[in-house]
Amino acid sequence: QSILNHKDEELAKVKGIKAELIQAQAEVEELKAQVQQQGAADDAAGEAQKVAERKVAELQSELKQQQSILNHKDEELAKVKGIKAELIQAQAEVEELKAQVQQQGAADDAAGEAQKVAERKVAELQSELKQQQSILNHK
Repeated sequence: QSILNHKDEELAKVKGIKAELIQAQAEVEELKAQVQQQGAADDAAGEAQKVAERKVAELQSELKQQQSILNHKDEELAKVKGIKAELIQAQAEVEELKAQVQQQGAADDAAGEAQKVAERKVAELQSELKQQQSILNHK
């Protein structure tokens, strides 16, 4: 009886140890699964990092292209502004010439009027001279 009791105790210990072993094996399997998941996550993160690095490189390249285009546009804009300034200067010169032409026209008109007045005066004087000569011829 004592031997049986002892064997039952030993069997219970073995069963407890076996249960602990099964539990430990389950924990090991769970840890393996977590490690695999972590490995897959690391792989995915590594892939995502590579994709992100490629995207950053693409965006940097695109940014350089856009900056180059902007620099070219700045140069073109500077040219346009220069041409615009020249145009404004030319327009100012045209306006100045127009004013001079108008003044010249007004001067011409005044000269024309003065000439007409002078011609009338000359005609009047010639008429008066003829009258005087006629009077002199009569005497």
